[in-house]
Amino acid sequence: MPLPWSRELAQVLADAEEIARGARKPFDSTHLLLALFTLPNRAQATLRERGIDDDRLIDLVTMTSAEPADVVPAIRERARQVAESQSWHEVDCLHLLAAVARTRESRAYELLERCGVDLIRLRTQIVSYFTSGNMPRRLGGARGNVATTIVRDDPPR
Repeated sequence: MPLPWSRELAQVLADAEEIARGARKPFDSTHLLLALFTLPNRAQATLRERGIDDDRLIDLVTMTSAEPADVVPAIRERARQVAESQSWHEVDCLHLLAAVARTRESRAYELLERCGVDLIRLRTQIVSYFTSGNMPRRLGGARGNVATTIVRDDPPR
């Protein structure tokens, strides 16, 4: 059985779909990235440390060609793989951000690059938090400290 989403990630995924509906745009990874700012989470804190917030992202969003339909499912699967590889009991928002930083074909990846983020460095830093077991206090400290409620089912797609 695949790892469940954390409560925060389940909400972020639902919020991303709502953002797309509200904007009357096809759902893509840009909406996932924007939704990370809808509630406090470790991915949001990591992005804010780099001077990135939802206003900055919105200012840089441009409609380019449509993102391939398999990108968002691939990001979700990569987030699970990151969590599983580090023996986490759930997939959280920081796992999602690590997955975005690995998905070059995503519009979210492109948007983070436009913000000046070194995505290889970001990915390496996130993975080091997981592998070292030394999550910085500003990101919730110890493993599992931020998300305690587990969601067993994927949110609607």
